Amino acid sequence: KKKRFNNNGVDINRNFATNNWQGATRWKGKTFVRGGGKAAFSEPEARMLSQIVNRYKDQIKVVVSIHCCGNLALSDRKSKISNAVSAAMREAKEFKPPPKRSFSKTFYPVTGTFAQWLWQEHKIPHVLLELERELADDFNRRRPVFEQAILSFSEQVQPTKTSQAKKQRR
Repeated sequence: KKKRFNNNGVDINRNFATNNWQGATRWKGKTFVRGGGKAAFSEPEARMLSQIVNRYKDQIKVVVSIHCCGNLALSDRKSKISNAVSAAMREAKEFKPPPKRSFSKTFYPVTGTFAQWLWQEHKIPHVLLELERELADDFNRRRPVFEQAILSFSEQVQPTKTSQAKKQRR
């Protein structure tokens, strides 16, 4: 069953401790008074993600989160790797270009998100893939292109010994 909100009526992707977190959220023209939770990290799902990131933050080079159903590839616009991966997905004609204005100004206010928290708290780059339809089918269809985009830019994240040797020879 497709659900935006958990059993507590909270959108987990609005429950992170960011400088713009709010208890009330908007979606599809409606206000959800507790859509962001009673407090940032009030939900076990958000706390679990934060614990994983906090534990492995020094090893994480980029995070890709998959959502539905906007058919967009959005980077955080703050890092080369996230910009490159989202651009590669769009160039492969897998996703529409992002809006020229920020997501919040184009669609609806976006507060307390995982991506915002990743950058504000840890400076970890983020790519958001908004699939076009049901996650499993759409993701599996696009998976080869997605994997190639990640592999193409893995050199920016972790250079191979060969590329390091070339730099040293220069």
